[in-house]
Amino acid sequence: MFRHPKQDTLYLEDFKRSIDTAFDDSFSAMVGEARATQLGNWIDNQYLNQRSRRFTKNGDELIRSQVICRSIFADKDLVEFILAVPPGFRLDRALFQLALIQLFNKMAKVPWAKTGYPITPCFRDLGLRFQQQFRWTLKSKGIPWVDLHRPRPYVDYNNWMRNSLRPWVEGTLLNKHSLARGYFNPDSIKNLVSEHMAGADYASKLGVLLTLELWHKKYLD
Repeated sequence: MFRHPKQDTLYLEDFKRSIDTAFDDSFSAMVGEARATQLGNWIDNQYLNQRSRRFTKNGDELIRSQVICRSIFADKDLVEFILAVPPGFRLDRALFQLALIQLFNKMAKVPWAKTGYPITPCFRDLGLRFQQQFRWTLKSKGIPWVDLHRPRPYVDYNNWMRNSLRPWVEGTLLNKHSLARGYFNPDSIKNLVSEHMAGADYASKLGVLLTLELWHKKYLD
């Protein structure tokens, strides 16, 4: 989430020296444990062992008293079948898209949130692409008021953190206890929050910091 140059000023020097190459070593070990020689197999391994497990185990924590959580896509027989499918059909959910087109053709004509277009050719797809191309042409001619109509984000975390969640974000990250954890340079955290509130989109970075701070409050404080 953090790239240079912000990463260079984010950590306190003592902490930076203490972790040294720990992250790179941990990532390399994780890649080795997957024992995958193809990218598609590695991605599926990471999804099942990292993302899916965390989401199922921790993501539903608040509703576990009300529902029974099932990881249907982690079913052993299904996983073994999927692993027998060539990786090219697994990347970018290609097999899922083909199944959706064949079995639920009307649903496949609904614009996909990821691209803004249907996943199967149809008049709606043609119309949306024509509109986008027409807007791009007008924009390239110097007409400033033309909207390129980019797909809306599923959840606008950036504006949430700048508006309704602002008091909570600032209260969580900028209090004295949080800034004195010993990991991060307080000035860097203050600048990151300030820049976000001024219009920069740092929701993903702030989300990482918020998660770490909430973990400390729950398990260490």
